[in-house]
Amino acid sequence: MDYIYFNSLSVDEQFVEISERPDFLALVIPNSQRTAQLLDRAYMNYIEHNAEHIQHKRASTFVNKLVSLILNIDQLEAIINEITPKKKRSLVLELLLSSDYFSSYLLVELAANVEFIKKIPDYGRWCEILVLRRASILLQDSPLRKFKISELFPLGETVEYSVFRSVLGSAYDEDRLTSDSINQLKELFPNDKYFDF
Repeated sequence: MDYIYFNSLSVDEQFVEISERPDFLALVIPNSQRTAQLLDRAYMNYIEHNAEHIQHKRASTFVNKLVSLILNIDQLEAIINEITPKKKRSLVLELLLSSDYFSSYLLVELAANVEFIKKIPDYGRWCEILVLRRASILLQDSPLRKFKISELFPLGETVEYSVFRSVLGSAYDEDRLTSDSINQLKELFPNDKYFDF
């Protein structure tokens, strides 16, 4: 299939073609508006069908290929800004960040970009996924390093309490927190019997 013919297809037709030939997504990704339309189609197929349905599988294929092609925050932001209504942006981001193919480097960079995060309405679950995956990557990639709480959670305590406590509990158990962070834990969780201060 050639580029001119592919561009003449409707969003739904392009979505089907890309799900069968994911390499075609490279033809679309420079156009953030069309990419967002296709991503919206993928999102709707993902939530409307069960995991065994062909449309759900096509959506997963599309999302995995798309996140592997996103190279930087500007590119991601350009695509997300085209998603309408604005309320849907956080839901679409949740879908993207849940993909195992989302770049670890980009994920760490994104979680530290407070300006980007503030632009997305409704922090919601996508922000928790982002922060949790970022903290896990940092702990895994630097096994000998001790971290400040602010390095693991650059947004502070904006994530669900159980996620915040779980990550910090693991870091504490593995002796991965600085002494200042351990003192901060005492303030954050004063009566928590899990931490043996």
